[in-house]
Formats: sequence, structure tokens, C-alpha cells
Amino acid sequence: MSFYENFELFKISLTQGVLSVIFSTIIAIIPAYYMSYKKNTLTKILEGLIFIPFFFPTISTVVAFTLIFNLPILKNFSVLYTLKAIILANVFYNSPIMIKYLSEGMRNIPKNIVEAAKIDGLNEVNIFFKIKLPLMFPQVFRGMFLVFIYTFASFGIVLALGGIRYSNLEVEIANTLLRDANFSKALVLGIVQFFFLIALNLLGDLYPPYELRMTLEKEKFQR
Repeated sequence: MSFYENFELFKISLTQGVLSVIFSTIIAIIPAYYMSYKKNTLTKILEGLIFIPFFFPTISTVVAFTLIFNLPILKNFSVLYTLKAIILANVFYNSPIMIKYLSEGMRNIPKNIVEAAKIDGLNEVNIFFKIKLPLMFPQVFRGMFLVFIYTFASFGIVLALGGIRYSNLEVEIANTLLRDANFSKALVLGIVQFFFLIALNLLGDLYPPYELRMTLEKEKFQR
């Protein structure tokens, strides 16, 4: 495999991961906002969705989305075996993760900061983007990282709903072992994938949690 082919393989893996993170986060904002302020049956249902990416079988997702994409109303859009099919299935899997992390991030924001912002005349939209989002970003980054990993290392969804054309690193590693029995190439691809995800995870250390900073400052003050 040439450098260009390796670059294209990494690019499609990166594209799938980034798009899944973006759309999963967008879809999760409203449910997470609701969960952070309400406690009822609906919030319990939303909290229960976190089990989908961990326990819902991949084959069930593939079968369900294949049937959905073959419905007459959607068949004309030619979603199946495209990048859109992969992203939609991954968003279904991963948006519960973002709902969980976004809602927890919103709950952990001190109420006195929000109240002070309201006194200063900020509306809900400005409070969210100028106050809440920067404070809860360390928490949200962890959710984004999990979503990215699940998509970046996805195998069944990519192969069944996208096809070989949209193979990512995980699919290519499997094909290399099963088709060519090229263990050295599979090892190199695995190492690249491993170190890339490790480097991405280390970015989380640049954004220490807000609660931790407040705790450390309080301990220093008491001493």
C-alpha cells in the first residue's frame, strides 16, 4: 500500500470520527439541557440510553438501519453504502454518550456563576456559550473522545453499511490479516492507530476539570 493509500485510509477514518463527534454533540445538546434541570420519567429514560453503545449488538444496528434505508421513502436518497449511512448509525450509537457527559457537565456548573451572569444581563444563549460551555468543556471533551474512539475503531458498521470503499483503519487491519496474512503491515497500522488515540487522549490533560481546580484552590487557602 502506497503512502497515498495510507493517507486516504487515515483521512476517511478521521473524517468518520470527527463527523460522528460533531453530529452526536449537536443532537445531544437539547436532551442534555433538559436532563440537567429536570428530574422525571423522561430523564430516567434518557439516562438509560447510555447503555446503547455498550450493550446494543452491532448486528442489530446494521439490520435495523439496512431495513430503514431500504424503505421506499428513503431508498431514493441512496443512503445505504455511503458515508451518510456510517455517520447516521454511529450517531445513533454515540449520541447517548454525549447526552450523559453534557448533562453532567451542566449539573457541575456552580449556580452562583450562572446567577451572576443573569444579573449582568446575559440571556440563556449567551450564558450557555460564554459561561457554561467553557466550564464544562473538560467534561465534554471526555465524551467526545469516547465517541471518536468508537467511530474511529468501528468495524461492523463501516463494513456493513458503508462497504470496502469507506474502510477505516480497523477494517483495513482485519482485511490485511484475513486476505493477505500480512502481519507486519497489520502491526504497523495497529501501532499507528494506537499512538494516534493515545496522543488524542493526552489532549484532555490540557483541560483540567473546573471542580478539581476549585478544590485545589480551597485546600491551598485552608493551609
